[in-house]
Amino acid sequence: MRILSEIEAAKADASGLGSELIGTLRVHSTPGVGQALVAPAIIDFNALYPTVKVELTVSASSVNLMERGVDVVIGSRDFDDDDSFHTGLFERKLGPAPYVICAAPSYLEKHQRPVKPDDLRHHNCLIHTTQKPNPRHWSARVDVEEVVVEVDGAFHSNFESAIVLAAVQGAGIARLPFYSVAREIRTGELVSIFDGEIVSRRVIKAFYPKSRFVPKKLRAFLAMLEARLKETVST
Repeated sequence: MRILSEIEAAKADASGLGSELIGTLRVHSTPGVGQALVAPAIIDFNALYPTVKVELTVSASSVNLMERGVDVVIGSRDFDDDDSFHTGLFERKLGPAPYVICAAPSYLEKHQRPVKPDDLRHHNCLIHTTQKPNPRHWSARVDVEEVVVEVDGAFHSNFESAIVLAAVQGAGIARLPFYSVAREIRTGELVSIFDGEIVSRRVIKAFYPKSRFVPKKLRAFLAMLEARLKETVST
């Protein structure tokens, strides 16, 4: 059925019908990326291409694209240890995902603002437990050297939105992807600490079946998602 669908889509492109995107695009995403980037990109995509129906599923686990009919998976986690996931898939890097260490102004008013990364040891740090490789090891660049600081705090969660909420409410200092807190930093609800010094090797990626023909609706959606990511991390 997938092969037949690709053939029909290829015929539409070849006959010039590709100017109007049609059909269904099935997207799967990991939670943090899904909430902060993928869902907003889908809203933009629907506004531009209302003839395409988009189905979004979100979970921390990978999915077998071929068996479940998903067209593309968006995420940044390392799937190399999941043989059922990456077999027969193409990987496209959409862009880097820089991190930021941040806190609410109310927290910084009550506690002495850290002036160097090592000061974080003496603060209540909000731990997002799914961060890799170790959620309590926060990396920062001091001069030209990378320093890893071991932190801890009273609140640990695998739910990124809960960490964002706790930070906004002044509960402590958080280390989060910039795209997850870009709005809060712009509005002043959160303040970035150690600007430009936070080390992150995280990259947002798209995974989709290897094929000589990539559907035009998928190419258009990935271009829109890539542009949104670039715009978000550059603000």
